[in-house]
Amino acid sequence: MRHSELWQDDEANRPRFDAAFWGDGGIERTHRETAASRASCSSLRSGPST
Repeated sequence: MRHSELWQDDEANRPRFDAAFWGDGGIERTHRETAASRASCSSLRSGPST
């Protein structure tokens, strides 16, 4: 949401989240988990290694 163009003309109403919202590791952990999950899904789509 930080980079969303939806809020470029309405910065005062841009959604903000307290660090506690993201839990242990913060948003960085969420990004790592998402990247790992996407990598795992990609390897499943490409089939077994030979």
